Amino acid sequence: MWIVLFGGLVWAVPKAIPVLRAKLRGDQSLAHRGIRGSTPQRRLRVDAAGRPLVEVGRVQPRRLPDWVGRDLFRVVMLELEPLLRGEVAAGSDEHAARLRDHVGSSPWLRDASVERGEGATYRLAYDLRRPELFLAETEDQFLYVADDGTVLPAPKIDLGLPSVMLESRGGHVLYSVDESGRIDDPRVLAAIHVAQEWRDEIQPRLPEPIQLFSVDARNVGWRFVRDAAYSQVLVALGSEGSDPSESAWFQCGLAAVDGSVLDGQARAAILADMLQEYPGLRGIARGDFRLKNTWRQRLQLRSDD
Repeated sequence: MWIVLFGGLVWAVPKAIPVLRAKLRGDQSLAHRGIRGSTPQRRLRVDAAGRPLVEVGRVQPRRLPDWVGRDLFRVVMLELEPLLRGEVAAGSDEHAARLRDHVGSSPWLRDASVERGEGATYRLAYDLRRPELFLAETEDQFLYVADDGTVLPAPKIDLGLPSVMLESRGGHVLYSVDESGRIDDPRVLAAIHVAQEWRDEIQPRLPEPIQLFSVDARNVGWRFVRDAAYSQVLVALGSEGSDPSESAWFQCGLAAVDGSVLDGQARAAILADMLQEYPGLRGIARGDFRLKNTWRQRLQLRSDD
């Protein structure tokens, strides 16, 4: 994601939220004025070196990843807005670097850099972390986990991500976070890889849309059961838009990146065969798609079907 800093800064604070909201709801005239309009004429303030101090100006996002939807874009922009307040000396590389470091403190940003443009113009570039999992800490508190394990602030929106199941104690889920704000728990990291493999390698190869609702990573590292009949990871699957409570649970195992003998393409082939006989996975309570030739013997059908 790139944003262009006009006059050395990035955001007119009084305009920021109204303009963002207008853009998101399709009010192109207000959004256009807020992003590309000219700055009101006024007497410029200067710093000790006599350089004009420019308030936060206008922002124009470009090259958004295709996975950033409208709701998530709103969340990220509202998260960054407090970090983009203030003013900076036009043409000051030192001030621009401080702005980069300040903005880069947001957990949503993987990296941020500032490049000098023409005159007093800067270009601020940053990469977003991609949320991969939903983690409910308690019944009332939840968060999202990024692709590198970074804990992200929990927006009040549903991103449609799979949840990760961990054991809990006293109503609180147990996991560990390192000093950089990343979850270093091997169960969560394994669940991230399973979710990524599902999204990138399995789901696109299926004959119909099937959703990954949840990843049960409690047995990662064989914490509870060390038996070939049980995998380290279970997944809850169902037809897209169906009730998650009616999903089918499958022995899945680790992702290929964690050492599984099956890759995403092989798993997709097994599920595709299964969907030919059980469209939408309807009627299935439990199953196993770790072995291509034995999945039928491992199926458990719902008693009410």
